[in-house]
Amino acid sequence: LVMATGALLAAGQGAANEGWSPLHLRRFALRLPQHLALRGVIRSDPAVRVAEEKRSTLPKEEGEKPSPTVLSDFEIEVSAVRFLTTWEPARGRVMARALRKDEGNSHSLEFGQEIEIDGVLGEPDRARNFGIFDYAAYLRRKGIQHVLRATDTDSVRILGPAEGWAWIFAARKKLSERLTLGIGKDELA
Repeated sequence: LVMATGALLAAGQGAANEGWSPLHLRRFALRLPQHLALRGVIRSDPAVRVAEEKRSTLPKEEGEKPSPTVLSDFEIEVSAVRFLTTWEPARGRVMARALRKDEGNSHSLEFGQEIEIDGVLGEPDRARNFGIFDYAAYLRRKGIQHVLRATDTDSVRILGPAEGWAWIFAARKKLSERLTLGIGKDELA
């Protein structure tokens, strides 16, 4: 009976991990939330938004306006994870949320850049009420199991364009700019 129970538990554990590669990020993230660093390539255009202002307990000087918190949300295709000082190969997709220093940041994040980002890895927020948008289910449909929240504005380091793909990212950026500005009639001829 004991051996049969052990075999069932082992089979259940194998089924729970079925389909995940040995390098999948899910195998590294045993306890969530967990502070770590990821290296990977940005796989979506960063969505920039201004977060709602949180009330501060610190007294403000008269006439001082609080600066808005600007966030960037983007997907990362993970290539490595760092625990303490050692980088280990890893695979998976993560939705990242990073603070920006200001709206005119010269080091803006772009699709196709290879980055390193420090933050707290956790599970996405689930819908709290029936019938409202379920962000966690939306991310799961996209193959994303985790959300990384950067701890401060210096948490993201841009390493450069993804190796071997720089030309395609440059072409994508140029095409996006052209579509945004509109294509002139003389260029269509």
